[in-house]
Amino acid sequence: MATNQSFIDKLVNSPGYKSFIKKLLIFALAATIVGLVGQFLFHVESMDTLVIMGMGTLAVNFFLKAYEQPKSLSESREDRNQPVQNVGLWASDAFAKFVQKLYGWGLAVVIVGLLFFLEHWPGWTSMLILGIPTGILAVTFKLISNKARSN
Repeated sequence: MATNQSFIDKLVNSPGYKSFIKKLLIFALAATIVGLVGQFLFHVESMDTLVIMGMGTLAVNFFLKAYEQPKSLSESREDRNQPVQNVGLWASDAFAKFVQKLYGWGLAVVIVGLLFFLEHWPGWTSMLILGIPTGILAVTFKLISNKARSN
């Protein structure tokens, strides 16, 4: 029986993914911070490369987080023998997956937009105009979804 999973889904569900993504996040944050401090406080020109690597890796990290499995209602149920009750749109598993993707994609676009802004590359305004409202919308939907799930 063949499954129709994409490459990203296979990667996110692989056994070593969780430890890899944590190490990737630590590397990305360290590279970004060191690069920004070196570039803007000490005016070291070669720190551009470190900023690009760090922020690019952060964007990839958040893009991959969009494909992680969010906590579903079926996992949070205490008695697994009970059928899942009909819940509204805000508390559904499909909506939780949508919010997870919206959040990950939005943050990835914002980080790339900030990278373009810091490096004075064209196109940063479009990325921030798309990414910031998407992130705000995702956070709002996440808060509404959490409230609906707790009720």
